Amino acid sequence: MKAGQIIRTIQNNDETVIFRYPRWQDVPAYVEMCNILHQERVMAYHAETSFAKGCKRLSGILVDLETGKRAHVFIETNRQIVGEGSLQVDRAHRMGTLGIKIIGKYRRRGLGRETMLLLEAEARKFGLRRIYLHVWHLNEAAIHLYQKIGYREVGRVPEWYSMKDETGNIVYSDLIEMIKDIGE
Repeated sequence: MKAGQIIRTIQNNDETVIFRYPRWQDVPAYVEMCNILHQERVMAYHAETSFAKGCKRLSGILVDLETGKRAHVFIETNRQIVGEGSLQVDRAHRMGTLGIKIIGKYRRRGLGRETMLLLEAEARKFGLRRIYLHVWHLNEAAIHLYQKIGYREVGRVPEWYSMKDETGNIVYSDLIEMIKDIGE
């Protein structure tokens, strides 16, 4: 049983940061994190997350985690979930699809990089050879991180997503597809 198991603990800005697998008891903190990301207009959460929706999402994560279809890491500090990383496993093609999300005040502290490296280690345990991700071109910090740790752009879909900015104007963002070969 992986639920709740700690993967790594680090000190970051005088705080203890725990990287661990999710557990069922995380539902309230998970819903809170999702709603903070929604309020921050992170493109992954387009709508507010209700408790019921959070339960449904987390139960799917836990089932996939326990059945080997996914690796999923929560980033926790001060008993708050401040981010998550997920790797969906496609064994047939020996490839995984990765995604990370971190709430604003915890970005640019190395937590995204640490999460990605942990998920790459999980991918190797699954026997995967390649990791795929997509990112919005407006997310320059994420693109910089991904390139810095070895991901390369392999495709782009122009104006894939639109949203209103703070002044009500519609802003378009390209979808960038990136891949990293992680070997065997």
